Amino acid sequence: MSIEYSVSVHNIGGNFGTWMKDEELAGSGTKVWVMHGTNNNLLDEYNSEYDFQTNNLNRTITLPYSCEGTGHTVYSNNFYCQVYASRYLGKYDLSTGMYTWVELPTLGQSLYDEYQWGYLNDVSGTAWGNGSFVDFEVDEYGLWVIHSDLSNNHNIIISRVDVNLVVIESFNTNFPKVDAGNAFMICGRLYVINSCIGEVTYIRYIYDTTDQTETNLLPTTIPFPSVQRSCSIGDTCPTYTNAFITGLDFAVAEKPDAVLYAWNCKYQEVYKPVFN
Repeated sequence: MSIEYSVSVHNIGGNFGTWMKDEELAGSGTKVWVMHGTNNNLLDEYNSEYDFQTNNLNRTITLPYSCEGTGHTVYSNNFYCQVYASRYLGKYDLSTGMYTWVELPTLGQSLYDEYQWGYLNDVSGTAWGNGSFVDFEVDEYGLWVIHSDLSNNHNIIISRVDVNLVVIESFNTNFPKVDAGNAFMICGRLYVINSCIGEVTYIRYIYDTTDQTETNLLPTTIPFPSVQRSCSIGDTCPTYTNAFITGLDFAVAEKPDAVLYAWNCKYQEVYKPVFN
């Protein structure tokens, strides 16, 4: 596999955010949903990718709870996120407005249970609101939750869940969550990028849930060509960087031209995985 940069779709919002399509649908005419920041209860809906690019907002949904981090997703007409400052996973029906919470009682919430970008952004001594403790991902096998906890030494745990957030199976990896720049799922495999910062990074680690094998990769094996953007990270001690990927999701419904949606320094980008 290789990763290619495809296109910058838009430039909206701040350093942190998520842009999503329903991962059971496909095409540029599919609705786009956007959530800004790492502590928000407002979900913006656009009727198409073109409407998103031209700022033609259809509606803003006010959720009955705020969402933590940027690891959200839309799947089967439901919006999924971690309920802010809690160990609950939230499911919100985009048609009816009905919602449910399901507790993940062992969910880790320390600095070492965040992605690398959340850890680096933390300048206040508290983890709340900065990183993604929970990352929802969708692939050919369905809905996944990427998280960690103390029982697995803050290493990544991959849990496959059904649409009602009932855990079907879980896999413990040996990769520290805080060392992951970001991650995504394809065909039951977890792909971890080495760093969220800088225009040159790479796929550092792969865990295959089908046979429970893990592989550590060299920087030259699968480079990840993040686009050079200029932004500052942190409030009291800002760090300036050439890239800052705080959102990364596989758009499985776009197959055979499946892509990755990324949020990079205020830019919404598309990357294309190429399978040999």
